[in-house]
Amino acid sequence: QTKWHSANKFIKIENREIPTLKWQDVFGDMLVKLAEIYPNLMGITPAMPSSCGMIKAMKAYPDRFFDVGIAEQHALTFAAGMATQNGIPIVNIYSSFLQRGYDQLIHDIVLQKLPVILCIDRAGLVGEDGPTHHGAFDIAFLRCIPQLLIGAPRNTTELYQMILFGIEKKQPIAIRYPKGNVLEEPWLQNTNPSILEDQMLKSGGSVLVISTGKASNLVMEAYPLINNDFTHIHMPFIHANASKKLSSLIDGYHAIITVEDGCIVGGWGQGIAHELRNNKQKSLFFHLGIPHAFIEHGSNEELYALCGYSPGQIADTILKADTKT
Repeated sequence: QTKWHSANKFIKIENREIPTLKWQDVFGDMLVKLAEIYPNLMGITPAMPSSCGMIKAMKAYPDRFFDVGIAEQHALTFAAGMATQNGIPIVNIYSSFLQRGYDQLIHDIVLQKLPVILCIDRAGLVGEDGPTHHGAFDIAFLRCIPQLLIGAPRNTTELYQMILFGIEKKQPIAIRYPKGNVLEEPWLQNTNPSILEDQMLKSGGSVLVISTGKASNLVMEAYPLINNDFTHIHMPFIHANASKKLSSLIDGYHAIITVEDGCIVGGWGQGIAHELRNNKQKSLFFHLGIPHAFIEHGSNEELYALCGYSPGQIADTILKADTKT
């Protein structure tokens, strides 16, 4: 496997890898569990079994999980074929590599209304992997596709529930999640699908912060940095035109701030801004995310600051919005 491709950092003195639990580790465990539950569940990855986490399922079920090599277009059409034969195909792919299979996604999967589950790894900024691997564009190029559900979990419990939701819903769904460390959670024990509803994580004040996916955790890290009251809503699903409940959510707030771990141009926040304008809302609007530029290498903390949505900058934006109101 790809041991020296995108190698992890080492602790210099002890010369050993830093022990961490990653999203990809948990995802691999999920696939093995799901394969036990659903005998017709299958997996496909284009040359990324180790880094995405599918390697565990490939070893446990070698006749149901496939590495098709660096052939993203084939991976998606292969999954479409599986879906026509009552399979439950899960395509595990990097966000930046999904760009290569965009035509197949639209024409072979979504247009045919085939129940393929895309598990999109490396969504958002990916640190030292740099501009070729940042998952900056997936929200923008996915939210414009009709009939495609888009999920952005903020933790592994939501990720597992979204995969189950995709299995039950039987329609195309894309689930984006980041590279990096994750808290250990009892994801298998929480079977309440209500966690996929919009969640008000904090309430108060005249400023509303709406976020999705990893960005919701960044907003939560900003809580201790600000004394002002504000409301924070996490949306696990990204809707083409934001949430149907958006009008009722924003009513009474003088300022709206959206935060996403994706590009601003064509992003989720622009969809919310469009809805605000259509509804003739006069609220102040602030949109935080990846700017219209290719982002260089660096730690995620450095890159969040470079892009303007580090926890400290989120807190500053809330203060700015509150002052203007």
